[in-house]
Amino acid sequence: MKAYRFRLEAVAHLRRGQALLAHQEMARIQRELEQAKANEIASARLYEAFVSSEHPVDANAFLARFEQGERLTASVLDAALARSGRERKLAAAREAALRAERAVALLDKLDQRRRSEWVQQALREDTAVLDEFATTRAAITTGVTR
Repeated sequence: MKAYRFRLEAVAHLRRGQALLAHQEMARIQRELEQAKANEIASARLYEAFVSSEHPVDANAFLARFEQGERLTASVLDAALARSGRERKLAAAREAALRAERAVALLDKLDQRRRSEWVQQALREDTAVLDEFATTRAAITTGVTR
């Protein structure tokens, strides 16, 4: 009797590797998202501190403050866009990881089904051999030939 060996073993191995890579990518993007959130919070705090500070009286100071306010506003918007982009990437990475996990689960289920089919076939073969052995032995002891 042949030993059981699933033919798609290499495919299952590859899919497990892809699932691992998908989870690693998801974790990397999650770390980037946390950093983007921290950057957004820091930018917002700088902007709030700027807005709540005293306003200059002379024209040059006013223009400098206006430009600084524009830069801080742009910084807050950029940080929010970066966070939003990371959130979209994380959602896509989660979906890819889920698809990879489903592929692995499907191959595992197929492996289990094939394994049980192999076991059933092996049992049928064993039963057939035992039946043949018993029939031959009975024929020899009774002297009946086929």
